[in-house]
Amino acid sequence: MRILLVNTSLHWGGGEAWALETAIALRQLGHTVGIAVARDGALATRANDAGVQVAAVPCSPFGRWVASRRLHAWAAAFTPDVAIANAGPDVRRMAWLLHGLRAARVLRRGLDRPLRRDAWHRAQYRRLDAILANSEATRRTVLASCNEVAPARVGVVHNGLDVEAFLRFTPRDVRQSLGIAPDAFVIGIIGRLTRQKGHAIGFEAFERVRAAHPETQLLVVGDGEEGPALRRHPAAARTHFTGSVHAVQPYYAACDVIVVPSWFEGFCYVAVEAGLMRRPVIAADASSLPEIVVDGATGLLVPPGDVSSLADAILKLAADPKRRAAMGERAHARVRARFAIQVVVPRLESFLQDACAWAAQRSA
Repeated sequence: MRILLVNTSLHWGGGEAWALETAIALRQLGHTVGIAVARDGALATRANDAGVQVAAVPCSPFGRWVASRRLHAWAAAFTPDVAIANAGPDVRRMAWLLHGLRAARVLRRGLDRPLRRDAWHRAQYRRLDAILANSEATRRTVLASCNEVAPARVGVVHNGLDVEAFLRFTPRDVRQSLGIAPDAFVIGIIGRLTRQKGHAIGFEAFERVRAAHPETQLLVVGDGEEGPALRRHPAAARTHFTGSVHAVQPYYAACDVIVVPSWFEGFCYVAVEAGLMRRPVIAADASSLPEIVVDGATGLLVPPGDVSSLADAILKLAADPKRRAAMGERAHARVRARFAIQVVVPRLESFLQDACAWAAQRSA
Protein backbone atom coordinates (compact mmCIF):
# COMPACT_ATOMS: atom_id res chain seq x y z
CA MET A 1 0.00 0.00 0.00
CA ARG A 2 0.90 3.64 -0.44
CA ILE A 3 0.11 5.31 2.88
CA LEU A 4 -0.04 9.04 3.56
CA LEU A 5 0.03 10.31 7.15
CA VAL A 6 -1.19 13.85 7.79
CA ASN A 7 0.11 15.37 11.02
CA THR A 8 0.69 19.12 11.07
CA SER A 9 1.24 19.67 14.79
CA LEU A 10 4.16 21.93 15.59
CA HIS A 11 4.82 20.13 18.86
CA TRP A 12 6.14 16.69 19.76
CA GLY A 13 3.79 14.36 21.61
CA GLY A 14 2.24 10.93 21.47
CA GLY A 15 0.57 11.52 18.10
CA GLU A 16 3.82 12.60 16.50
CA ALA A 17 5.78 9.73 18.06
CA TRP A 18 3.12 7.35 16.72
CA ALA A 19 3.34 8.85 13.23
CA LEU A 20 7.10 8.51 13.00
CA GLU A 21 7.45 5.04 14.52
CA THR A 22 4.50 3.76 12.49
CA ALA A 23 5.90 5.19 9.26
CA ILE A 24 9.23 3.48 9.85
CA ALA A 25 7.59 0.15 10.74
CA LEU A 26 5.24 0.22 7.74
CA ARG A 27 8.19 0.88 5.42
CA GLN A 28 9.92 -2.16 6.88
CA LEU A 29 6.88 -4.21 5.86
CA GLY A 30 7.32 -3.02 2.27
CA HIS A 31 4.78 -0.17 2.15
CA THR A 32 5.49 3.26 0.71
CA VAL A 33 4.90 5.93 3.36
CA GLY A 34 4.88 9.71 3.27
CA ILE A 35 4.00 12.28 5.90
CA ALA A 36 2.44 15.70 5.34
CA VAL A 37 3.88 17.81 8.17
CA ALA A 38 4.03 21.38 9.44
CA ARG A 39 7.07 23.05 7.92
CA ASP A 40 8.62 24.04 11.27
CA GLY A 41 7.21 21.21 13.34
CA ALA A 42 9.24 18.75 15.40
CA LEU A 43 7.91 15.84 13.33
CA ALA A 44 9.33 17.33 10.12
CA THR A 45 12.86 17.34 11.53
CA ARG A 46 12.71 13.87 13.04
CA ALA A 47 11.07 12.31 9.99
CA ASN A 48 13.72 13.80 7.72
CA ASP A 49 16.43 12.44 10.00
CA ALA A 50 14.81 8.99 9.78
CA GLY A 51 14.70 9.13 5.99
CA VAL A 52 10.89 9.24 5.77
CA GLN A 53 9.47 11.13 2.80
CA VAL A 54 7.84 14.37 3.98
CA ALA A 55 6.09 17.37 2.45
CA ALA A 56 5.49 20.63 4.30
CA VAL A 57 1.89 21.82 4.60
CA PRO A 58 1.16 25.57 4.61
CA CYS A 59 -0.37 26.76 7.88
CA SER A 60 -3.71 26.95 6.06
CA PRO A 61 -5.04 25.21 2.92
CA PHE A 62 -5.64 28.75 1.72
CA GLY A 63 -2.09 29.86 2.42
CA ARG A 64 0.37 30.87 -0.26
CA TRP A 65 -1.12 29.81 -3.56
CA VAL A 66 2.12 28.51 -5.07
CA ALA A 67 3.02 26.45 -2.00
CA SER A 68 -0.49 25.04 -1.81
CA ARG A 69 -0.52 24.05 -5.49
CA ARG A 70 2.90 22.44 -5.16
CA LEU A 71 1.80 20.42 -2.15
CA HIS A 72 -1.38 19.22 -3.84
CA ALA A 73 0.71 18.19 -6.85
CA TRP A 74 2.99 16.24 -4.50
CA ALA A 75 0.00 14.39 -3.02
CA ALA A 76 -1.33 13.62 -6.49
CA ALA A 77 2.06 12.25 -7.54
CA PHE A 78 2.28 10.22 -4.33
CA THR A 79 -1.09 8.59 -5.24
CA PRO A 80 -1.93 7.24 -1.76
CA ASP A 81 -4.17 4.23 -1.32
CA VAL A 82 -5.04 5.41 2.16
CA ALA A 83 -4.51 8.59 4.18
CA ILE A 84 -4.60 8.93 7.97
CA ALA A 85 -5.33 12.29 9.58
CA ASN A 86 -4.02 12.85 13.09
CA ALA A 87 -6.57 15.33 14.47
CA GLY A 88 -9.49 17.62 13.59
CA PRO A 89 -7.56 20.25 11.60
CA ASP A 90 -5.74 17.48 9.77
CA VAL A 91 -9.07 16.00 8.60
CA ARG A 92 -9.64 19.24 6.69
CA ARG A 93 -6.11 19.21 5.31
CA MET A 94 -6.45 15.55 4.34
CA ALA A 95 -9.66 16.32 2.42
CA TRP A 96 -7.88 19.13 0.61
CA LEU A 97 -4.84 17.01 -0.20
CA LEU A 98 -6.99 14.14 -1.49
CA HIS A 99 -9.29 16.28 -3.64
CA GLY A 100 -9.86 14.34 -6.85
CA LEU A 101 -7.97 11.26 -5.57
CA ARG A 102 -9.52 7.85 -4.84
CA ALA A 103 -7.95 7.11 -1.47
CA ALA A 104 -9.37 5.76 1.76
CA ARG A 105 -9.76 8.44 4.43
CA VAL A 106 -9.06 7.53 8.05
CA LEU A 107 -9.15 9.66 11.17
CA ARG A 108 -6.78 8.49 13.88
CA ARG A 109 -8.25 9.38 17.26
CA GLY A 110 -5.52 9.44 19.89
CA LEU A 111 -7.31 11.10 22.80
CA ASP A 112 -10.10 9.79 24.99
CA ARG A 113 -12.25 12.90 24.56
CA PRO A 114 -15.57 13.27 22.68
CA LEU A 115 -15.39 14.32 19.06
CA ARG A 116 -16.65 17.80 18.23
CA ARG A 117 -20.27 17.82 17.09
CA ASP A 118 -20.75 21.10 15.24
CA ALA A 119 -22.14 20.97 11.70
CA TRP A 120 -18.75 21.43 10.03
CA HIS A 121 -17.14 18.54 11.89
CA ARG A 122 -20.11 16.23 11.34
CA ALA A 123 -19.82 16.92 7.61
CA GLN A 124 -16.14 15.96 7.74
CA TYR A 125 -16.87 12.71 9.60
CA ARG A 126 -19.37 11.70 6.89
CA ARG A 127 -16.51 11.78 4.38
CA LEU A 128 -14.42 9.31 6.39
CA ASP A 129 -14.10 5.63 5.54
CA ALA A 130 -12.90 4.62 9.02
CA ILE A 131 -11.78 5.86 12.42
CA LEU A 132 -8.74 4.34 14.11
CA ALA A 133 -8.72 4.52 17.92
CA ASN A 134 -5.60 3.89 19.97
CA SER A 135 -7.42 2.17 22.85
CA GLU A 136 -10.72 0.54 23.72
CA ALA A 137 -11.46 3.52 25.97
CA THR A 138 -10.98 5.92 23.07
CA ARG A 139 -13.18 3.77 20.83
CA ARG A 140 -16.02 3.84 23.38
CA THR A 141 -15.81 7.63 23.52
CA VAL A 142 -15.75 7.90 19.72
CA LEU A 143 -18.84 5.70 19.39
CA ALA A 144 -20.66 7.77 22.00
CA SER A 145 -19.90 11.04 20.23
CA CYS A 146 -20.00 10.16 16.52
CA ASN A 147 -22.72 8.33 14.59
CA GLU A 148 -21.52 9.33 11.12
CA VAL A 149 -19.16 6.32 10.92
CA ALA A 150 -20.54 2.78 11.36
CA PRO A 151 -19.30 1.08 14.58
CA ALA A 152 -17.79 -1.76 12.53
CA ARG A 153 -15.50 0.80 10.88
CA VAL A 154 -14.21 2.20 14.18
CA GLY A 155 -11.24 -0.02 15.02
CA VAL A 156 -8.66 -0.26 17.78
CA VAL A 157 -4.93 -0.62 17.33
CA HIS A 158 -2.82 0.21 20.36
CA ASN A 159 0.25 2.33 19.90
CA GLY A 160 3.44 0.37 19.41
CA LEU A 161 6.90 0.96 20.78
CA ASP A 162 10.18 0.07 19.08
CA VAL A 163 11.38 -2.01 22.00
CA GLU A 164 14.95 -2.63 20.92
CA ALA A 165 15.52 0.98 19.87
CA PHE A 166 14.12 2.24 23.17
CA LEU A 167 16.42 -0.01 25.16
CA ARG A 168 19.50 1.24 23.30
CA PHE A 169 20.59 4.22 25.37
CA THR A 170 23.69 5.53 27.08
CA PRO A 171 23.49 4.78 30.82
CA ARG A 172 23.71 7.83 33.05
CA ASP A 173 23.68 8.19 36.82
CA VAL A 174 20.79 10.62 37.10
CA ARG A 175 20.65 10.27 40.87
CA GLN A 176 24.23 11.42 41.29
CA SER A 177 23.76 14.35 38.91
CA LEU A 178 20.69 15.51 40.87
CA GLY A 179 22.17 14.88 44.30
CA ILE A 180 19.79 12.03 45.16
CA ALA A 181 21.13 9.39 47.54
CA PRO A 182 21.58 5.92 45.99
CA ASP A 183 19.30 4.34 48.59
CA ALA A 184 16.53 6.97 48.52
CA PHE A 185 13.06 5.94 47.41
CA VAL A 186 12.30 7.92 44.24
CA ILE A 187 8.86 8.55 42.75
CA GLY A 188 8.83 9.58 39.09
CA ILE A 189 6.23 11.58 37.17
CA ILE A 190 7.16 11.73 33.51
CA GLY A 191 5.29 13.60 30.79
CA ARG A 192 4.03 16.99 29.69
CA LEU A 193 3.21 19.39 32.51
CA THR A 194 -0.46 19.84 31.67
CA ARG A 195 -3.61 19.69 33.76
CA GLN A 196 -4.65 16.49 32.00
CA LYS A 197 -1.69 14.65 33.54
CA GLY A 198 -2.79 15.34 37.13
CA HIS A 199 0.59 16.44 38.49
CA ALA A 200 -1.03 18.34 41.36
CA ILE A 201 -2.58 15.06 42.59
CA GLY A 202 0.84 13.45 42.47
CA PHE A 203 2.42 16.34 44.37
CA GLU A 204 -0.16 16.13 47.16
CA ALA A 205 0.32 12.37 47.44
CA PHE A 206 4.08 12.92 47.55
CA GLU A 207 3.71 15.26 50.53
CA ARG A 208 1.73 12.58 52.40
CA VAL A 209 4.36 9.97 51.61
CA ARG A 210 7.13 12.28 52.82
CA ALA A 211 5.30 12.76 56.11
CA ALA A 212 5.86 9.04 56.74
CA HIS A 213 9.20 8.72 54.95
CA PRO A 214 11.05 12.07 54.81
CA GLU A 215 13.85 10.62 52.65
CA THR A 216 11.46 10.05 49.70
CA GLN A 217 12.29 12.06 46.55
CA LEU A 218 10.09 13.19 43.64
CA LEU A 219 11.52 13.40 40.13
CA VAL A 220 9.45 15.35 37.57
CA VAL A 221 10.51 15.00 33.94
CA GLY A 222 8.91 17.17 31.26
CA ASP A 223 7.76 20.68 30.57
CA GLY A 224 4.51 22.43 29.76
CA GLU A 225 2.08 25.20 30.59
CA GLU A 226 1.50 23.96 34.16
CA GLY A 227 5.20 24.23 34.94
CA PRO A 228 5.14 27.66 36.65
CA ALA A 229 2.21 26.71 38.89
CA LEU A 230 3.78 23.38 39.84
CA ARG A 231 7.06 25.07 40.75
CA ARG A 232 5.09 27.22 43.22
CA HIS A 233 3.49 24.15 44.83
CA PRO A 234 4.56 23.54 48.47
CA ALA A 235 6.06 20.19 47.42
CA ALA A 236 8.24 21.84 44.78
CA ALA A 237 10.97 22.68 47.29
CA ARG A 238 11.61 18.95 47.64
CA THR A 239 11.07 18.08 43.98
CA HIS A 240 13.65 17.62 41.21
CA PHE A 241 12.43 19.27 37.98
CA THR A 242 14.42 18.32 34.87
CA GLY A 243 12.45 20.07 32.12
CA SER A 244 12.33 18.37 28.75
CA VAL A 245 14.98 15.70 28.17
CA HIS A 246 16.02 14.00 24.95
CA ALA A 247 16.82 10.53 26.29
CA VAL A 248 14.27 9.68 28.96
CA GLN A 249 15.44 6.13 29.73
CA PRO A 250 18.01 7.05 32.43
CA TYR A 251 15.30 8.95 34.27
CA TYR A 252 13.04 5.90 34.37
CA ALA A 253 16.01 3.93 35.65
CA ALA A 254 16.55 6.48 38.43
CA CYS A 255 13.02 5.91 39.80
CA ASP A 256 11.62 3.13 41.96
CA VAL A 257 8.02 3.65 40.84
CA ILE A 258 6.37 5.73 38.14
CA VAL A 259 3.15 7.55 38.99
CA VAL A 260 0.58 8.40 36.29
CA PRO A 261 -2.24 10.38 37.96
CA SER A 262 -3.82 11.46 34.66
CA TRP A 263 -7.48 12.48 34.45
CA PHE A 264 -7.67 10.95 30.98
CA GLU A 265 -5.40 9.49 28.32
CA GLY A 266 -5.68 8.15 24.80
CA PHE A 267 -2.78 5.75 25.04
CA CYS A 268 -0.18 6.41 27.71
CA TYR A 269 3.34 5.96 26.33
CA VAL A 270 4.79 6.65 29.78
CA ALA A 271 3.03 3.63 31.31
CA VAL A 272 4.37 1.43 28.51
CA GLU A 273 7.90 2.83 28.60
CA ALA A 274 8.03 2.45 32.38
CA GLY A 275 7.08 -1.20 32.05
CA LEU A 276 9.72 -1.73 29.42
CA MET A 277 12.25 -0.26 31.87
CA ARG A 278 11.00 -2.74 34.51
CA ARG A 279 9.41 -0.06 36.68
CA PRO A 280 5.97 -0.66 38.25
CA VAL A 281 3.35 1.98 37.50
CA ILE A 282 0.81 3.42 39.92
CA ALA A 283 -1.86 4.91 37.68
CA ALA A 284 -5.30 6.43 37.81
CA ASP A 285 -8.00 3.94 36.88
CA ALA A 286 -9.02 6.12 33.93
CA SER A 287 -9.30 5.91 30.14
CA SER A 288 -6.84 3.46 28.61
CA LEU A 289 -4.58 3.08 31.65
CA PRO A 290 -6.26 -0.19 32.78
CA GLU A 291 -5.50 -1.57 29.30
CA ILE A 292 -1.79 -1.07 30.02
CA VAL A 293 -1.42 -1.47 33.78
CA VAL A 294 -2.71 -4.76 35.23
CA ASP A 295 -3.75 -3.95 38.79
CA GLY A 296 -1.77 -6.01 41.28
CA ALA A 297 0.37 -7.65 38.60
CA THR A 298 2.33 -4.97 36.71
CA GLY A 299 1.38 -2.05 38.94
CA LEU A 300 -1.49 -0.58 40.92
CA LEU A 301 -4.61 1.34 39.88
CA VAL A 302 -6.24 3.98 42.06
CA PRO A 303 -9.39 6.12 41.64
CA PRO A 304 -8.70 9.27 39.59
CA GLY A 305 -8.07 12.32 41.76
CA ASP A 306 -7.92 10.31 45.00
CA VAL A 307 -4.86 11.61 46.83
CA SER A 308 -5.22 9.25 49.79
CA SER A 309 -5.45 6.13 47.62
CA LEU A 310 -2.46 7.24 45.56
CA ALA A 311 -0.36 7.92 48.65
CA ASP A 312 -1.34 4.56 50.16
CA ALA A 313 -0.39 2.74 46.95
CA ILE A 314 3.00 4.45 46.88
CA LEU A 315 3.63 3.53 50.51
CA LYS A 316 2.74 -0.12 49.84
CA LEU A 317 5.30 -0.42 47.08
CA ALA A 318 7.88 1.64 48.96
CA ALA A 319 7.75 -0.95 51.73
CA ASP A 320 8.08 -3.97 49.43
CA PRO A 321 11.13 -3.94 47.10
CA LYS A 322 10.59 -7.58 46.08
CA ARG A 323 7.03 -6.86 44.97
CA ARG A 324 8.23 -3.86 42.98
CA ALA A 325 10.85 -5.98 41.22
CA ALA A 326 8.33 -8.72 40.40
CA MET A 327 5.86 -6.17 39.03
CA GLY A 328 8.60 -4.63 36.92
CA GLU A 329 9.51 -7.97 35.37
CA ARG A 330 5.89 -8.77 34.56
CA ALA A 331 5.41 -5.30 33.09
CA HIS A 332 8.46 -5.75 30.87
CA ALA A 333 7.19 -9.07 29.54
CA ARG A 334 3.69 -7.66 28.93
CA VAL A 335 5.00 -4.70 26.94
CA ARG A 336 7.08 -6.97 24.72
CA ALA A 337 4.13 -9.29 24.12
CA ARG A 338 1.40 -6.71 23.53
CA PHE A 339 2.86 -3.31 22.64
CA ALA A 340 6.02 -3.96 20.63
CA ILE A 341 5.81 -2.21 17.26
CA GLN A 342 6.40 -5.52 15.46
CA VAL A 343 3.28 -6.92 17.15
CA VAL A 344 1.07 -3.87 16.65
CA VAL A 345 1.81 -2.79 13.08
CA PRO A 346 0.49 -5.95 11.36
CA ARG A 347 -2.85 -5.20 13.06
CA LEU A 348 -2.71 -1.68 11.67
CA GLU A 349 -1.84 -3.04 8.25
CA SER A 350 -4.95 -5.25 8.32
CA PHE A 351 -7.17 -2.35 9.41
CA LEU A 352 -5.88 -0.13 6.60
CA GLN A 353 -6.57 -2.87 4.07
CA ASP A 354 -10.16 -2.98 5.36
CA ALA A 355 -10.37 0.81 5.06
CA CYS A 356 -9.30 0.58 1.42
CA ALA A 357 -12.03 -1.98 0.79
CA TRP A 358 -14.63 0.27 2.46
CA ALA A 359 -13.44 3.20 0.33
CA ALA A 360 -13.85 1.10 -2.80
CA GLN A 361 -17.44 0.37 -1.78
CA ARG A 362 -18.06 4.09 -1.33
CA SER A 363 -16.67 4.88 -4.79
CA ALA A 364 -18.52 2.07 -6.56
